Amino acid sequence: MSDVPEDPTDPVPPTRTRRPWWIPFFLGAIPDVDAKSLTLLGTVGLAVFFEAYDLSLLTSALSFIAADLEISEETLGLWTGLIRLGGLPAFALLPFADRFGRRKVFLASLLGLSLATLASAFSPTILVFALLQMLARVSFITFSATAIVIISEEFPAKHRGWGMGIFGALGALGYGLSAILFSQIEVLPGGWRALYLVGAAPLLFLPLFLRNVPETKRFAEIQQQRDELEGPTSNLLGWAQPIRDLFTTYPQRMLGVTLACFIYAASELAVMQFVPYFILEEHGWEPWEYSALILVGGLIPLWANVAAGRLGDRFGRRPVGMVVMCMLPLGAINFFHVSSDKLAIFWIILSFGSVAANVMLRAIVTESFPTSQRSTAAGWMTLTGTVGAALGLWSISWGQSMGYSLPTVESIVSCFAIIAGLALFLLPETRGLELEEISDDPHAAPQAGRPATSGSENPA
Repeated sequence: MSDVPEDPTDPVPPTRTRRPWWIPFFLGAIPDVDAKSLTLLGTVGLAVFFEAYDLSLLTSALSFIAADLEISEETLGLWTGLIRLGGLPAFALLPFADRFGRRKVFLASLLGLSLATLASAFSPTILVFALLQMLARVSFITFSATAIVIISEEFPAKHRGWGMGIFGALGALGYGLSAILFSQIEVLPGGWRALYLVGAAPLLFLPLFLRNVPETKRFAEIQQQRDELEGPTSNLLGWAQPIRDLFTTYPQRMLGVTLACFIYAASELAVMQFVPYFILEEHGWEPWEYSALILVGGLIPLWANVAAGRLGDRFGRRPVGMVVMCMLPLGAINFFHVSSDKLAIFWIILSFGSVAANVMLRAIVTESFPTSQRSTAAGWMTLTGTVGAALGLWSISWGQSMGYSLPTVESIVSCFAIIAGLALFLLPETRGLELEEISDDPHAAPQAGRPATSGSENPA
């Protein structure tokens, strides 16, 4: 039982939560969150640490992979876009988390990603590499979306944004590990392949994940109520029910999710995918110089995760999301046109905006839908984002084939992020609300004393 008084005007000072060793001091104070929730966050964060490392390799080592597998610059966008499309099947997998549970899907996708990353190290051709990375992509998207759902369902309402921000910060630390090892890519045996071998590390921590990641209470309650109403076999037979419910119950919210995720992913990935390539190839930086940029300047986007979460908890998901999405064109237009000595400034702006925008997107999407649809909504977010990312990357190749320079095409594509920010206002403001206050669950028993929200697009 917490010693913190419920009345915020009470003069008794609140009890401070003890800081876990794995949360750096520069990420700020720890809010009043119980130890069990922090243990869960730390375990899920350990997983995302390694999985973010895996995911970052395609970006940081792209030029070395291209040289080894003989990929031309003109087809880089096509191959990377194809790999991004590997995330599409995640939309078909995530409804299982709404029918069979978050825990099972989380663990299965974590295992799949680790194995696919390990196998990528032995790819003999670009085709084999692309297929394995598509498998890794669908596993990562399924894992990441399920992890965010677990955090949103287990954390207290007033600190959900902080929890998602810490989750993102731990993932950013995984990018830092990637940067450290990438600085040695020219001396590591096997080069980029050695980096992918490290991606198998989560396999060593499977006992920890099995022990510390339980099923969420909200899902357990909904599953029990659904079994009583529909029978225990309804989980498999009703696999598509969450998909139907999403589009029929909250059409305006689905429109907002579609526009915001599709457009922002198209703009963001088209820019961020080519940032290291542009630095290494167009400005002639050495790998160790790029790694130094990531490690020295990386503290800012790392802090951006937590800052975005806290700002979202204080001022709201929609206004904060709008502001940070507008940082993409501001950073991109300058980054691709300035001299080499100014790249770091606009890289920081790009990184901060990208990180913060994704924290806000994950928060508002998972919070805007009921428990029986939440993982499926996260799946739709990743589906639209995956398609948008692929089309954004292909637009870079198309623009270059039309004779436009890479900086020109990148600057144009980045401006669409402003439209994505405006689309956030089609979603309800979820700041500080319990999930049950935001939307009613069609499979939950009615709660006395609380007005229904089903069918209302903006219950808040």
